[in-house]
Amino acid sequence: MSTARGNSGPRTRPQRHQNSTSWDSSKNKTDSKTKMIMNLVVSDHCCPKCSGVIQWKIDYGKYKPLSRPGKCVRCQERRIKQAYHTLCENCTSEGGGLCAKCGESWSKEEDGDEDIEEDT
Repeated sequence: MSTARGNSGPRTRPQRHQNSTSWDSSKNKTDSKTKMIMNLVVSDHCCPKCSGVIQWKIDYGKYKPLSRPGKCVRCQERRIKQAYHTLCENCTSEGGGLCAKCGESWSKEEDGDEDIEEDT
């Protein structure tokens, strides 16, 4: 929809061009840093929502790895090795299953039960 003055109504025609292939962020990039990022596995210490956000960043080339360890917001020590995390692995396990990115409590067992209920 155009932002030009007077074109505030809904769009009346269909989309002109449709993408035939999905975006490939590493199409012309051959450096070792990009290859390392594309082979990353999302941490098990994140809830499904945060894991999806991080995986999207990896898939579309928006992921920026840490240059030095980050500081944990709970224990105040520099133990965070993965980007976009706020809690270290020790604090996530001691805190009773906290998400390393958003800090909310969750457990892997609850996620498995939801998948089973959706299938039936």
